[in-house]
Order: sequence, then structure tokens, then C-alpha cells
Amino acid sequence: MADLIPSIALPRPSSDWALFLDVDGTLLDIAERPEEVVVPAALPVLLAELQRVFGGALALVSGRTIENLDQLFQPLTFAAAGEHGAEIRPSPDAPLTVYPPHQPTAALRAAIDRVGGAAEGLVVEQKRFGIAVHYRAFPAMRYPVQTGVEAVLRESGEPMELLAGKMVWELRSRGSTKGRAVARLMEAPPFHGRLPVFVGDDRTDVDGFLEVTRRGGAALPVGVVPMMTEMAFADPSAVRIWLATLPALIRDA
Repeated sequence: MADLIPSIALPRPSSDWALFLDVDGTLLDIAERPEEVVVPAALPVLLAELQRVFGGALALVSGRTIENLDQLFQPLTFAAAGEHGAEIRPSPDAPLTVYPPHQPTAALRAAIDRVGGAAEGLVVEQKRFGIAVHYRAFPAMRYPVQTGVEAVLRESGEPMELLAGKMVWELRSRGSTKGRAVARLMEAPPFHGRLPVFVGDDRTDVDGFLEVTRRGGAALPVGVVPMMTEMAFADPSAVRIWLATLPALIRDA
């Protein structure tokens, strides 16, 4: 990532933004296992400051569950969309709303566990509405994992789709996308009527990019993102540095 050169001019920050932030690969450096990510000590406080600057219109939009996001950034909480929009919480103290997607059956979960057990180093992440198989520790397993998961999904007939991520294959419920998550959050205060800005690093973030672009906002990719021809940031550290400059830039403006 260090050799990548950003090519998208960053938008001039404004207090009327609605800021949507992916987490893994965007705010946080990716780890071999999801539970091994490290949250920089200053990051939750910075996000809280940005939440104040944007009048509450800051949301974490992630493939993780909202419960897991709260654990990562404790003791602070934020507006959030979890599991690609299957869960929505429009403000830190609002109740969590679930948009009923399909939940994988026990049989499908067990079959994916068997795929993940095919080689040492594969990690199966069972979520409420989805399943991810991480192969970061064993990159040569990319296509064998894909083949195995596709076969299991085909046989199950369950209404889920398979997406390629960074060193991960993920099953998610059809209709749960970050684009829909952004659209639902934009209907609620404090996001409604603001200019949406989405920062993300992976294929699942492209749906969010398309939604904010449709609304006249800004899509800011981190690193090389499928379907995107340019990038705004080389890596998560560049994102964190940029975020830290926003409060002062907005005050000066």
C-alpha cells in the first residue's frame, strides 16, 4: 500500500457533511483474524469529536455486527450500520433496527465450517446474518475456498450471495448492502439533508460509493478498490491523519 499514490482530490470539508466510515481496512489496519485488529488509542476520541463537528451525522458502516463495533470502540458508541446494513442504529442512543434479511441455516453454517476446516490458517467468521471465510494466512486457498463455498451455497439454495473481499469470501443476505444502509441512514436525523461522504476500502463499499455519488456526495476509496479507477487514500493511516485535520479545517472555514 505504501507505494500507492492517491489520485482523487479530497473535498473541502464542511460541517454539513454526513460522514460514513467503513472500519476494517479504512479506519483500522486489517489483521489476520478479525478479533486481532488494533484500535489506536486516540481514534475513538477523534471519532467522537467528528461526531460533534458534524452534528451527530457520523456513522460506522461495516460488515461487522453493531455489537462488535461497540466492543471495538468502547466506551464510546456511534451511529452505525452493521452486517452491510442488515442492522441500523441512526444515533448512539437509538434502538437498533433489523431489516429482516435471511439468516443462514444451521446446515449452511456447518457446511461452511467444513470448508474452513479444509486447511490450517483459514478462519470462519459466523455472523448473525452472514458468514465470512478469511484466508489471509493462506493466500493460496483463495480459489479452493471460493469453489467450496459456491458449491455449498448452490446445494443449500439459500437466498445469499457470495462476495470477494480482501483475503476473504463473504456470504451475505441478498439485499443487505452498504448502499441501502446509507440510504436508510440518510432518511433519518441527523443525516437527512446533509451531503454524504463515504470512505471505504473494499468491494462491499462500492454500493455505498454509488449511493453517495447518486446523492451528489463524495466517494473516497482507500487503496485499490474493485470497480473504482482512482483512490483517495493509500491506507488506513492516511485516513486517520486526514480525519484528524477535519475539525480545525471546518473551524477555519
